[in-house]
Parts: sequence; structure tokens; C-alpha cells
Amino acid sequence: MRLEMDAAAEALGMSLLRIQMSTPQDFDGARAAIVREHPDALLLNPNPVNLTLRYEIAQLALKQRLPRWLPGARKLSLEY
Repeated sequence: MRLEMDAAAEALGMSLLRIQMSTPQDFDGARAAIVREHPDALLLNPNPVNLTLRYEIAQLALKQRLPRWLPGARKLSLEY
């Protein structure tokens, strides 16, 4: 799957920035990397950490104006 994602990104003239979060405590470092690197979008693996942090990730994406996709997740509505 990783090679296919790399090939698809390259075909679109994009590069992938992979950020691993093993625990919810890794979110601060991941957030800092996202803010520093300014990606065009977020593609999240459906794992327990991302699902646990889905609200925080959605808030970050909203603040950074990033589209995000978490395969298998239902829509998340945010209150303003």
C-alpha cells in the first residue's frame, strides 16, 4: 500500500509527509510538524489513535484550512 501511495503522489506531482502517532501524547509533535511543513491535505489511517483524536485532528485541519480524510469514519460536525 505504501508503494502505491508513493506512486500516486508522484504521478500527481506531490510528495507525502508521513507522521506516526503511536499514542495520543504524540499529537503535540504531530501538530507541530503539520504546522511547520504546511501540507496540502491530511490523509489519516483508521487506527485507534487517530480515531481517539479525531476531534483534535479535525480542529487542527480546520484551523490550518486542510482537507482531511479518515477512511471509514462518519462525518464529524464541529460547532463554531
